[in-house]
Amino acid sequence: MQVLDASVIYKWYADEDNSDKANKILEDYKSGKIEISIPDLLILELSNALKFNPKITSSEINEIIDNIYALELNIIIPTTELWTFSHSLMRFQINLLWVSTSYRN
Repeated sequence: MQVLDASVIYKWYADEDNSDKANKILEDYKSGKIEISIPDLLILELSNALKFNPKITSSEINEIIDNIYALELNIIIPTTELWTFSHSLMRFQINLLWVSTSYRN
């Protein structure tokens, strides 16, 4: 399973660097080779990013968002357990960073 962020999905609809790699991920998903999960906020992030692309109209943005839902990607909705895990991981990373910088001197 791949968890994608808005920057990857944006490349499905805007021709820019690495769009070919992003489109390969989409092709692999459509052919059943991989599963894709996205955070629930991605829809808002993607809508906002598309709004600033002068080549994409408002009606096209609506179509794109409809297409995203039609793909039936696994949308991850934050839960207390997920937040707790993320928070613990973040604290671990901060502690690790502190330890690694403390021993440099």
